[in-house]
Amino acid sequence: MMNAKRISLLLTLLTLVMAACTLGANPEQDMTQQELLDAAVATVSAQQLVDAGNVVPLAGSQEEVAPPQVEVTELPTETPLPSPTAFLTATPSEPVVGVTVDTNCRFGPHVGHAYLGAVNTNEKAAVLGRLADNSYTLVENPDLAGTCWLWMSHAFMVSGDLNSVPVVEPPPPPAPTFTPTPEVSYDGQWLVSLGGGGEAPLDFTQNNNLVTITFDFFAETVTMTGALEPDGVTVYGNWNATDGSNGTFAMQIKKNINQFVGNFESGGALFDWCGHRPGANKPSPCLWP
Repeated sequence: MMNAKRISLLLTLLTLVMAACTLGANPEQDMTQQELLDAAVATVSAQQLVDAGNVVPLAGSQEEVAPPQVEVTELPTETPLPSPTAFLTATPSEPVVGVTVDTNCRFGPHVGHAYLGAVNTNEKAAVLGRLADNSYTLVENPDLAGTCWLWMSHAFMVSGDLNSVPVVEPPPPPAPTFTPTPEVSYDGQWLVSLGGGGEAPLDFTQNNNLVTITFDFFAETVTMTGALEPDGVTVYGNWNATDGSNGTFAMQIKKNINQFVGNFESGGALFDWCGHRPGANKPSPCLWP
């Protein structure tokens, strides 16, 4: 096939050369024929180049060209994504308590224990232990380093489950640290006024620094228990009614020993309460402090 193409090209070139040899003497005509000859030569050369691109080399006539090497890039192994459940595992919340009313925090779960601080309504405390009936919890003291016992009557769980906290053994009940010797005993019957209402009989019992007060308020019986402070006239404690309601109270006995003023807390609100012995006048103002 290749030899036939070469012979055809040679014949074409030879014909053009012979035609050029018979050109006349007219220069203008000769120039035109010369240009034709140049174009023919260029055409033959171009055809040779085209044919050269289609030539298949004969075996052994040229070096065999090795096929191009194709570089294969190894793709990185896909890293498996973590399971979605790894992100959904909840971390148990730390038991934390808050209060609706500023509440004293003491050395033990009793009003007779020493005062160590307070948990106020703008504070939170971590719960570390509790009594079996959940009436008191052992918390981190927000005021001082260490722990203290918080009365749970006005407390609520900010986070965590109170029942998940271990039950701990509380300190033993406090022993009396002093014996007040007022000129006149506080024991006996008084008249009490609650929240500006009418008066009702009140029984006052004192055993060293422990005070118990009972009276009837409408259809309920109210029992108050508290501790007499070292000043001998101030009492702080808790109250409970037969209908299940409860709260805290404070009172201060006046120097005449025949009157007292104070406040009691119920449902997160403070109310005045005061009293006097029969024959004495109702103090005014009734609210203290």
